[in-house]
Formats: sequence, C-alpha cells, structure tokens
Amino acid sequence: MFFEGRVFRHGRDREKTTMNENILSWIDLLPDVSTTDFPFSRDMISLLLAEADSLSRKASELSSRAGDLRHKAYLASCMLEGEIRGCWSNDDIEDAKRRCNQGRKGLAGAS
Repeated sequence: MFFEGRVFRHGRDREKTTMNENILSWIDLLPDVSTTDFPFSRDMISLLLAEADSLSRKASELSSRAGDLRHKAYLASCMLEGEIRGCWSNDDIEDAKRRCNQGRKGLAGAS
C-alpha cells in the first residue's frame, strides 16, 4: 500500500469500510465519488490516525511505568547509600564521591 499522487493505490478491490466519520466526511457528499478511490483513501487515513492514537496511549502508559521505575530506583539508591553509611565514615564516602565526580569531569574534557 502506498499513496501515489492523490489516489491511494492498493492491491485489492475497494472495500466499504466504516471509519471515523469526522475525517474528511464531506468526501461522501461529492457527486459520483463512489466510483473513485477517494473514500477508501480517506478510510486508510482514518486507520492511520487510529493507530497513532493507540500508540500514543501505549506511549503514555510506558512513560508512566518508566516514571514508576525511576522512583523505585531512586528509593533503592537512597536505601543503599544509607546501608553504606553504616559501614564507612562520612569522610570516606564524601571523598569517594568527590573523586568520582572529578573523574567524570576529566572524561568529559577528554572528548
């Protein structure tokens, strides 16, 4: 399936489909339009929009799940740091963090 100019070409006979009536619904009111591919092309556009809507809903759900996972990761990192603070001094931890950040700055400057 592909659009060629203004006419949608397909490998099968035109099908009568009932799609979203709000999309280019005026096409049905044109004289002798039923002898053209225009209603079918409009219905294919409607299908594309329906698929886009579906993907948008899925993307929204995935984004929400990603936010939940980031929240869980943040809480887990806070808990881990709390456990680590029970094993090392604050000076040791802050020194390690400082050295780590300096190493990252050096890597960023090297590229």
